[in-house]
Amino acid sequence: MTRLAEASPGSLFATWHSRHAPTVAPARKWLASRQISKVHIEWKEDVRVWHPGQRWIWEPGGMGVFDPAINALSIVTAILPRSFFLREGTLKVPENCQAPIAAKLRFSDSEETPITADLDFLQTGPQTWDIHIETDAGNLTLRKGGARCSLMTGWSTRRLNRNILAFMRASPSLLPVVRVRST
Repeated sequence: MTRLAEASPGSLFATWHSRHAPTVAPARKWLASRQISKVHIEWKEDVRVWHPGQRWIWEPGGMGVFDPAINALSIVTAILPRSFFLREGTLKVPENCQAPIAAKLRFSDSEETPITADLDFLQTGPQTWDIHIETDAGNLTLRKGGARCSLMTGWSTRRLNRNILAFMRASPSLLPVVRVRST
């Protein structure tokens, strides 16, 4: 990549692709003025679908379940207003592997906001790439790796409309991917 970049008149742009999912930037803007009370990452996919027969994923340095989890972490670090730190983790490592196939992680930020992650590389059927965020203004969920989102609130329709309008102002092109529910 270095040689290609040096030989090209353009520039090399390298980043985690999930950070550029359609709901990430609007979620970051919406969350910036909210009090976040809880975050839960649910990132589960089938290694047999995404890495069929690839032994490197289980070897030292292969990352195991953290190969897909880096996508979740790249989104969460982009949308949360404060840095957060790992406090505790449980890894499931099969005897014949050097990298974890599943993990349960507990983080917190400078305000002790609980942030948890449930990672699994053995999900069958539909894959789960969701981030659930509870705030003082309702619950925001990014689904399908940030391709979709939903905002749930127990407020009146008027207040709900103000919240969704604030979210939509951040990115009006999201109308087709945002679902709003009032409880």
